[in-house]
Amino acid sequence: MLFRSMPELFRELIGPIVSEIYQRVASDAEVLGAIAGWSTCMSVAGMQYSTPGQARAAFALAESVTAQEIAVATRDSQCREEVDLIKAQSRAEWKYLQRWLDTNPGVFEQLADARAADVAAAKSVLEL
Repeated sequence: MLFRSMPELFRELIGPIVSEIYQRVASDAEVLGAIAGWSTCMSVAGMQYSTPGQARAAFALAESVTAQEIAVATRDSQCREEVDLIKAQSRAEWKYLQRWLDTNPGVFEQLADARAADVAAAKSVLEL
């Protein structure tokens, strides 16, 4: 089967890092501090949510957008900006990605080699 090696290798090599980084970011001290600040900011407006995910989940099953959902989303955006939540998450993502790359050298070379093998296989079929 053509192009089988690249997708399988990608899932094998990259899939775990996505999960690992997500878990590390979620427990990163700077991110947790920003989330606590976000929660405080939300509570100042009378909105009691511990995390942005909790705020989103509160409206996940709604069949239509309500004024309350718009108010929460607006305040959520303001609070994220006020406490630099997105910057904290981005810094943590890059920190853990770099650590992973430092301890897993050659991953992208493996992916490039797999891609080259897929291209060679496709060329051999086309030249038949």
